Amino acid sequence: MPRKKPRLQYGQKSIPGQYEHELRTPMIGILGAVELLEQSRLELEQSQKINIIKDCAEQLLKIINEILDVSKIELGMISLNPEPCNIPELICHTLNIIEPLAKIKGLELKLNITGCVPNRLLLDSIRMRQVLLNLLHNAIKFTRYGKIQVLVDFDNDTTSPCLQVSVSDTGMGIPPDQIERIFEPFNQVDNTFSRKFGGTGLGLYLCKKLVESMGGRIWHNSNEQKEGAVFSFYIPVGLDSNKQECRDEVSQNSSKNYSNNVIDFKPVQILIVEDNELNQKIVAQILENFGFEVQACANGLECLRILQDYHFDLVLMDMQMPIMDGYETTALIRQDPELKNIPVIAMTAHAMSGDREKCLACGCTSYLAKPFKADELVEEIRKHLETSSSLSKPSQSSQQLISQLLPELKSNLLELISDLAAAVEFRNFERIKSISHDLKGSAGIYGFMELSKTASLIEELARSEAYTDLPALIERLIKDFDDAEIAL
Repeated sequence: MPRKKPRLQYGQKSIPGQYEHELRTPMIGILGAVELLEQSRLELEQSQKINIIKDCAEQLLKIINEILDVSKIELGMISLNPEPCNIPELICHTLNIIEPLAKIKGLELKLNITGCVPNRLLLDSIRMRQVLLNLLHNAIKFTRYGKIQVLVDFDNDTTSPCLQVSVSDTGMGIPPDQIERIFEPFNQVDNTFSRKFGGTGLGLYLCKKLVESMGGRIWHNSNEQKEGAVFSFYIPVGLDSNKQECRDEVSQNSSKNYSNNVIDFKPVQILIVEDNELNQKIVAQILENFGFEVQACANGLECLRILQDYHFDLVLMDMQMPIMDGYETTALIRQDPELKNIPVIAMTAHAMSGDREKCLACGCTSYLAKPFKADELVEEIRKHLETSSSLSKPSQSSQQLISQLLPELKSNLLELISDLAAAVEFRNFERIKSISHDLKGSAGIYGFMELSKTASLIEELARSEAYTDLPALIERLIKDFDDAEIAL
């Protein structure tokens, strides 16, 4: 007698395919409603709570999908649909889906397709992508730092050609005594990991069942590297007799560049060193909208500490800061053998003759005077980063952030103007220079150009300790602020 297929039981009842609609539709409705809410005008706290709801709903939908997929596999409801597909495009499009998750964690994502892989093969692209996505999700989930690498190879056996794919990571790895259990359902090495990293423990089980349904095999390479994990699978494929291309003739519609058969998805890490918290926020938002990963600190001493522990591709350095200024910090960076080659772009509200030369003399790679526009900042960064061609276009979210920060900005500017007026009254020229410098930069970044220009005039007079015109300029500064507030 033929062996009866086992059924996956949930409270003694299986979940047939007919209930898919009833289970998925409510979650899709929740996500749709959340997306509509995201497009409305929300306060910062409301927006944060909406993001929490969205994340939870997406996680729950993923769990529902996994349980439904397992149910269909166990009930024999999975059908295969082999069709000609472009292998490089299939792999690369799958990596495009996973790339944002890798960027969030600062992980490097690499793809290597060997030259012997034909461009077009016959296989079930949907199942293939599902297996690869599950493996990539696992790799990212269990990897704190380092890289995820995908290797694609082809075994041109005349009787049974196979496509082989490996996904490796630099994560926590799998204890040898747990390897035999990792492809079992509802298993995730142990309960501690399940609590820490989440998930149902169905991902690898699904991969195994899907690969086997395509006639292939999946396994864990326990002895190939000391750290991390390597999962490999192969699936039999057919050759597309209608259109065979050599590996070098890649479709121009591909979403990534396939030169040298290697693709790198490496998030660009930028450190902002700026003592003004508002300036930190707006510069960070500008950079994030262009696809950069950003961290910020308030002075040179913090900058040096962070650079000792984390890798950054570029530093944006404010030159006037408390505790340790940008000049001293940059000089110390250039003395460190491990840091000396990192690009450092000076950000300063100084625009006086000799300021640029002073910044370059201490070791800065280039110089950017405040106020600057977003495009000017990004273009200056592009000059020093080879990976800049992959940066995305800016979104509209920076305008939303500016609107949310306006109350804080106005309060900050008023405080600076009040402190500046007191410094003028007491003829404290050092204090006048310092405050007007900060005011010039902050106002300029947010587009309050008249306010920035007046603060610049005050700074110039304070440098020469010319007091006569300062009281009148303070009055003009207050008027500029009132005009800006009315405009807003």
